[in-house]
Amino acid sequence: MIFLLELTYLFCIYSVLGWIVEVVYFYYKTSKFHKRGILHGAYCPLYGFSLAFCTALTYDIIDNFFFSFLVCTMICTVFELITGIVFDRLLKRKMWDYTGMKFNLGGYICLSFALIWGITATICIRYLNPLLLMSSNPTDIIMKSVFSTVLIIFMITDMFSFIKTR
Repeated sequence: MIFLLELTYLFCIYSVLGWIVEVVYFYYKTSKFHKRGILHGAYCPLYGFSLAFCTALTYDIIDNFFFSFLVCTMICTVFELITGIVFDRLLKRKMWDYTGMKFNLGGYICLSFALIWGITATICIRYLNPLLLMSSNPTDIIMKSVFSTVLIIFMITDMFSFIKTR
């Protein structure tokens, strides 16, 4: 039960952090604020799902940086590929395009970003996760549960709002 709570909490944290990273990255590239993602809130569930899966699937091999990196790279790349195809084909929105990059697949994924996501995810699960999950006293567990529940309710409401307007 605690592990599921931790994964849910990490999903929420990384969804928000991923959105922040995207906004900062695009501001750096364009000198303009770009609202990233399809949802209204300041979160991008792609990052949350990717890192929650990375955490769960590398739990037993976290001490081996190389294997953790390989697993994280595959997970992040598969999530990015599936999300890119779904957004493009079903929602008619191309959220990113790697067409001009070497070793890309349909513009949805490319080798250089796969490696970046793999390294970033590995660093997050090895070094940031322990900081985020450091405290396990009952008050902190309740606060993490409340935070996660409220944010997930916002995300679900936001998602239904998006679907309704399509």
